[in-house]
Amino acid sequence: METNDEDTILIFAKGENHALVSAEKTDWYLLPDTTNAFLTNADEFDVRDGDGVAVKHDGQWIYRYVFELDTMSYTMTITPTCSSTLIELDKQVTPLLYYNAQMQNRRIDRELTFSYDNLVWNDENGWTSTPKTATMKDNGTTYSLPPIYETTYITLSVDSTWRSELGMEPMEIAEGLTQPVAFAIHPMSVTTTRWEGQEQMNEVEAPTKADFLSGSGPLEILFQSNPTPTTEWFTWEIYKGPTLLFSRHDQDQRYTFEEGGNYTVTVTASTSDCPCEGEDTTCFKSFDIHIAESYLRVPNVFTPNGDGANDEFRVDYKSIVDYHIWVYNRWNKLVYESSNPMEGWDGTINGRPAAEGAYFYVIRAKGTDAAPGADYMSKIRFDKKRKSANPEEVQALLGIYQLSGDINLLR
Repeated sequence: METNDEDTILIFAKGENHALVSAEKTDWYLLPDTTNAFLTNADEFDVRDGDGVAVKHDGQWIYRYVFELDTMSYTMTITPTCSSTLIELDKQVTPLLYYNAQMQNRRIDRELTFSYDNLVWNDENGWTSTPKTATMKDNGTTYSLPPIYETTYITLSVDSTWRSELGMEPMEIAEGLTQPVAFAIHPMSVTTTRWEGQEQMNEVEAPTKADFLSGSGPLEILFQSNPTPTTEWFTWEIYKGPTLLFSRHDQDQRYTFEEGGNYTVTVTASTSDCPCEGEDTTCFKSFDIHIAESYLRVPNVFTPNGDGANDEFRVDYKSIVDYHIWVYNRWNKLVYESSNPMEGWDGTINGRPAAEGAYFYVIRAKGTDAAPGADYMSKIRFDKKRKSANPEEVQALLGIYQLSGDINLLR
């Protein structure tokens, strides 16, 4: 087998015939000496491992080097760290050294292949033990592999590419067991969904998918750290704006975000040997959460005629945590009542179609952005506060809904 882009290097499997043959009798020189022929007037020369040979043909020098892939000795010392796996090699191996046409000393780096198992994150199966390889040039004594998260054997093979091209079996010449020091987490969030798959969904920005991190509140979210086995400690912190709401140390954390606004959730993991440095993604992650301000819109007409469009009297809403509606006919008789904003009146009374015309509704509701302790009040007081010139009184009504008006039923 030949290798090297500039020079011709012949690499043989051990035990092969290494004879170099010339088309005519010539003088043979052992490099780097090109003044004294080693063999004169011969058409063949049996070279040995490491021999460099020169012949002159039509006034041009031709250079050849021969190497065998022979048995060699490597001993590994493995030192796992928080950020890598360090390997020190103590080796006894003949270096592949030669001279090029300009008589410059050159070296061919042998190929090292480290094989091991490591935990790799898989979205379906979590952390999964996976075979890994790392190939690098043999040009030193210290080598670095990525951090390893499970107990595994590291096996060293040399010259695997050359041996494969020569039809030789791989030669594993060193093996060592390593215990993990490094750790990693793969944090995820799982949001509790509402109304998934329902066509007549009237909650605006409802969490219909488990990966939702914003929308209509309240949002109940389970945060999972998904650690590798050596992880020891966890710190979860939840902020609303710059204010820390709480800090906890469970592996996973469930929290319900009720008040409107912007939140940040962070998780930091560590071990006694490996503290979390800065915002390293293997041990730290943050989630941004947004809870929409409350919203409530009441239609003024609905058409319960069975055509699938606007068949029920429903409010559109988001971030509502308390709700009650009453609907009355023109004689002030209660015809519909509900405490679920997702429900709607289908335009029937005791199972029979209600008459067309105007009906009167009263709604009381609270949003997630209502102030703690805020409550309903008389209509006179509510209207007075809403029209007040005092900004604090108006602000106190944020998230409080006391609505009334007409709804027209048309068929």
